[in-house]
Amino acid sequence: MQGGCFGGFPLILAGWSGSSDPSKGRRPLKNKKNASYVKKREAFFLLVCCGRKIMPLCRRILLVMLMPNNYILEQLRKNLSDELFCHCQGVEETAAKLALSLGYSESKARLAGLLHDCAREWPHEKLLDFAREHGIEIDPFALRCPILLHAPVGAALARAWGINDGEVLAAIRNHTLGFPGMTVLEQIVYLADKIEPGRIFSGVEELRVLVAKDFKLGLNQAAAKSIARVLHKNQSLHPLTVSFWNWLVEMR
Repeated sequence: MQGGCFGGFPLILAGWSGSSDPSKGRRPLKNKKNASYVKKREAFFLLVCCGRKIMPLCRRILLVMLMPNNYILEQLRKNLSDELFCHCQGVEETAAKLALSLGYSESKARLAGLLHDCAREWPHEKLLDFAREHGIEIDPFALRCPILLHAPVGAALARAWGINDGEVLAAIRNHTLGFPGMTVLEQIVYLADKIEPGRIFSGVEELRVLVAKDFKLGLNQAAAKSIARVLHKNQSLHPLTVSFWNWLVEMR
């Protein structure tokens, strides 16, 4: 990516790629890491803005701090088709809006939303091999339908890319089947995946309106629709999804 410059210093190092056009995959990079990372980055950016010159050491430190952000985007570009990358951006933005409405960390929601499908397009054999190599459980459901592994494999992949936030990793791991006792972040990503702007299915507009009015009720409705689609195909429900639904019902 190419960015503008601030006194000869690339603006991408300040967390901006130079364009907010989603079709180009270039958007503000701020708040893609955890809160402490963002605070440190902003502190260094102040050094750039306030000082006439930036010391070489500070410049090198700033580059090292921002490298994971650019590295993750590069990895996503390598692993995802343009269509799926656009979906992940949609989930990122939707998760951020939901987090804002719930008073939750927008930066964590953005990061988990962006990364949730990082292994979604891996071939089945690659998912199975990765799972075996990294000790990820392959239950009979995943053995019959390996695509179910893309969520736990994605969490392990995100960790390999330097993401160590347990909440973020759990949100990636559980966004497909659901999980009883989901944290707020897990619920946000699960729901954002269902209602991001690129999603097109019967009732999605009504679901978006419901979510805007009542997050919990919208979450229940989204889970119900997801389960209904599985049953409509005459497929069996994964035990985790059943447990997740029962938990939602008990929490009403």
